[in-house]
Amino acid sequence: MHYSYTSKTAKNGWLIAVPLQSAWLEFVGIMKTIVFLYVLSLLFTATANSASFVVEGAYTIRLQNHPERIVADRKGEFKVQVDGECWLIRVTEAIEGIESFQAGSDGTNVYSVITHTRKGPPNDAEAEVIPGTVPLGSTHMALPIVWLAYCSSAYLDGHRGQLPEIFTPPGNLNPFLFTNTLEIATERFSDPLHLPKWVASFQPGTRPQWLNHEAGPWVYPPVLVNRHKPFDKPSTNSIYLVSATTNLGNLTVPLKSTFSRFIEKPNALTENEVTLAYTIELKGSRIAVGTNVLLPSVGDRTSICSDYRFATSLETPVKGSLFYTFHSDWLSDTSVRSLPDFREQVYKGQKFIIERAQYPDGRPVPIVDGKQHRPPLE
Repeated sequence: MHYSYTSKTAKNGWLIAVPLQSAWLEFVGIMKTIVFLYVLSLLFTATANSASFVVEGAYTIRLQNHPERIVADRKGEFKVQVDGECWLIRVTEAIEGIESFQAGSDGTNVYSVITHTRKGPPNDAEAEVIPGTVPLGSTHMALPIVWLAYCSSAYLDGHRGQLPEIFTPPGNLNPFLFTNTLEIATERFSDPLHLPKWVASFQPGTRPQWLNHEAGPWVYPPVLVNRHKPFDKPSTNSIYLVSATTNLGNLTVPLKSTFSRFIEKPNALTENEVTLAYTIELKGSRIAVGTNVLLPSVGDRTSICSDYRFATSLETPVKGSLFYTFHSDWLSDTSVRSLPDFREQVYKGQKFIIERAQYPDGRPVPIVDGKQHRPPLE
């Protein structure tokens, strides 16, 4: 490239050489191109991180009590919508009296509901709200596996090498479960969506134990005790594996995947001896660009709700869940705080705040109304 120069006197009196207009315009053009490509890359990154898509498909659950013999086979359909950290899952199965199982997250809480086919008192639906973005204690076995397959990227980005125990059955919700995680090994697809290609989770060699069953698990955290030998060492808990994928633009989306859950093998000699408890297979049949994700629809129904959203709050901890009914629309944080039982539940949560100091025998020391209540030691 040939440049022509002309002389110009600078403010300090030195003569400097400057390019003529044609060279200057060429330089400006190059800079515009660089800026355009940079802005385009930012837009591409933002679009990838907030990818919105919909997957519809079917699932098969195979329950087993022996690796060689299938004892149950359940089938149903699912639909999942994903928009960044927000997601909505609907599962349907031929279960008498049940219309659907739904769960969704707004990025702060998870809202779950079971809708009944028959409307009427005492309630048309059973609802639940928990803190976080992971469907713990799910009301349907397939629902958390759909979450793992299509909605888990944001969680895995922020929790390297960790995953909650998503296959915990309903009814066991408590603060320990909301924060406890299992160690995992995983490989993820290299596209912008970054969904897991496979995930292996490991059962630790310890288990939680509450020393005071009347007060736990809501009053204080458990102690961890060793599991029985040989499972006092980490063992395989579950394996999730994608076997087929498809593309949605530049995104890689699972088309077929299998989740396998393992349990301890009776009379095992090593921690590697586990037996298959059940498998859940997902097959996608329709994948498309998605729209805005809404919370699960209750419809024109009255729902009874167990609300745990403030269970892990540092400012207003709620001991246990809040029980209330609502019609059609989910209650906001403000509406829940205004419930008559909220203040009483918060008082109970603050009343049983536990000091970290413990008795010699491991019992925690409760603080009631700001004072330690330490019974005499025998």
